[in-house]
Amino acid sequence: QSANLTYLRALRLLKVSKIIRIFRVLKFISELRVLLDCIFGCLYSLMWSLVLISFVLVMFSTFFVQEASSFLLEESVEPHLKEALKNKFGSVHAGMLTLFMATSGGDDWSNIFDVVSQMGTFDAAVFIFMICLFVVALWNIVTSVFIDRALRTAARNFEMLAMEKQRADLQDAQDFLRLLRSGDTNDDDTITLEEFMDMMSDEKHRTKFEVHGLDIKDAPAFYQMISESLGTKVLRVADFAIACMRLKGGAVNVDQSQCRFEVKRLKVLGRQQSERLQALEDQLLSVVGLFEALHNRGRGGLGGQDLEALPERPWSVGGKRTAGTEIAPSDTGPPTNGSGV
Repeated sequence: QSANLTYLRALRLLKVSKIIRIFRVLKFISELRVLLDCIFGCLYSLMWSLVLISFVLVMFSTFFVQEASSFLLEESVEPHLKEALKNKFGSVHAGMLTLFMATSGGDDWSNIFDVVSQMGTFDAAVFIFMICLFVVALWNIVTSVFIDRALRTAARNFEMLAMEKQRADLQDAQDFLRLLRSGDTNDDDTITLEEFMDMMSDEKHRTKFEVHGLDIKDAPAFYQMISESLGTKVLRVADFAIACMRLKGGAVNVDQSQCRFEVKRLKVLGRQQSERLQALEDQLLSVVGLFEALHNRGRGGLGGQDLEALPERPWSVGGKRTAGTEIAPSDTGPPTNGSGV
């Protein structure tokens, strides 16, 4: 029974953990999540940074351990110096710890320098070079890697970016509503062309529109564009604010691609219409030619008249005028014979 109770309590804790998800929408919890994401995102860089630091420490520690061993074997050393060398460079691990403390603030490097300088000038120079290497180069490189990794990890937090964008859009929409309602002089919750032009004539209102990403050069054209896009001549304040939200900002690649696509589509439609008009023109010319042929045949067969004796028509079968001819009054109507036909 105790095992069953423990199992039920574990399930109850799982239910409580679901409630904790509510706190994800809170601002301070979101910032804490960003910090934790940056820390966990830097663990990979931390591992390789430790490998690099350990490699450098092993090299210098091995050098100083060998130098200390040679110094203790070849020369007579005072007891306190001998004890100090054994404590600080008695082994590679002890040397690594000593050098790490000297470069990270665990111990003042001047204390270790006093011991190393007793072994010789070259050893002191190598120790100074190691301190400069860590302070000037190595720590700065590791810090820059961590900062870059943390910034990239924070930038990949899409939920945080989406929430920030929603907050910014909501704030801009509220600002547009307040701005447009301040220009609604008759308080009817609509914006007329005259009211909008009065707003644009005010430098203060124009600056506010520019701050929110709307640089309006032609107020009547802008108002007409929004009016036609909404399909109404009476613009409500809320609709006007939504239209301003859609138009704010500069043209992005998506807008430019959409414009290029529309231009190409219009070119294709124009080419198709031109081909259709050309085909229709050819059909009309063929019909006119057919009527001309029938008309000339009728003139040749009525009253026994010869076709060559009749006056020439001012156009040919293809619908083109014949050079050097004029339209006679008798040519305006069908030919008649003596019987009145």
